[in-house]
Amino acid sequence: MERLKEEGVIRAHGVSCHANSALETAAKTLWVDTVHVRINHEGAKMDGAVDGVVKVTKACHDSGIGVIGMKTIGEGTFRENPEKRKKSAEFVMNLDCVDAIVVGFTEKEHVDELIENVRLALEKIDENKK
Repeated sequence: MERLKEEGVIRAHGVSCHANSALETAAKTLWVDTVHVRINHEGAKMDGAVDGVVKVTKACHDSGIGVIGMKTIGEGTFRENPEKRKKSAEFVMNLDCVDAIVVGFTEKEHVDELIENVRLALEKIDENKK
């Protein structure tokens, strides 16, 4: 991977973490350019308590690592609860340490809903900055 990066074949490499200890190690590892972090407002399908995961996610971000949030809908555990999906989008968008998110869907409507939830969360952030 490092050779491919040096040759310009890839621009970054990283890790998908499934333990808080792995995130802590990633934050201190110069090789890591990006990290996938399981993160949502309830701690569903995450690697520890919300506060602990947020703390180590910030450490990764502060060390220059690109942070990709995953499991933001709790790996489907919020499937039947639109309010939880909305809260999760707002929570993750309010974190200044998550650069992007990936979300899996089973229903087309959920794609449109997430777009709207993210839009609303970002509008709220903008309003609070004024």
